[in-house]
Amino acid sequence: MFDRWSTLSILIISSYGIAHADAKAVDVSEYPYHVSVEYNEAHNCAGVLLNEDWILTVASCVFRDGLTNLTVRVATSYPSSGGEQLKLQSVVIHDDFEPINNDNDIALLKLLYPLLFGNGKLPLLLPPADYQIADGTLAILTGWKSNEQGNSAPRLTVISTPIVNQTTCDASLPVFKELTDDMICAGHMTAGTERCQGDIGAPLVHEDLLVGVLSYGLGCLQPEIPAVYTRITSFVPWIISHTGNMDIF
Repeated sequence: MFDRWSTLSILIISSYGIAHADAKAVDVSEYPYHVSVEYNEAHNCAGVLLNEDWILTVASCVFRDGLTNLTVRVATSYPSSGGEQLKLQSVVIHDDFEPINNDNDIALLKLLYPLLFGNGKLPLLLPPADYQIADGTLAILTGWKSNEQGNSAPRLTVISTPIVNQTTCDASLPVFKELTDDMICAGHMTAGTERCQGDIGAPLVHEDLLVGVLSYGLGCLQPEIPAVYTRITSFVPWIISHTGNMDIF
């Protein structure tokens, strides 16, 4: 059953802008679930607002960082500035996270104090565990896009990116990277826009549901290799076990 926050998020999410194949600058009010995870008060990776207490990101972003060095910045279109900077109470990293292959690359951040929604701050719904997304389907990706020099764009960007067939994706990856069923791939495999996204933890969204968070890519100069995301449907029970009751579409 939806609570008042889920109802509010549905009303707002339904008006989110449509992404384009080429990255374009947007305001965070269009994608108010997107947050910045900071290390020593500087943007480190992206995260997703799940409810008033919890942020979801990738373990590869935070597993080396101490709690006291981490903060979250919400309601901002700019990395490391604007919006609200929030302190954390705890960090939960998946027990089976494996940093070499990025297996189980998922983490939860609990805010020190509950967040008040509104003004560029709204949660994103989780998909049901049996949610399917077909190959070739366009999904929305937001983040602070990086260029070939690794410099982040000064403003939040959005693109649309197609889901890539698992077999095709697996065949394109280096031999030292194993693609598992808990991962999902997306990318144009020619234009390379999302390859330059450079913002791990960035949310991949379809039908107003969180379907993935950016786990890794192999750089701007290898656009033929799609980006690899943590598949959220594989981790819905894990997320709920730590965050308590969560609304699922």
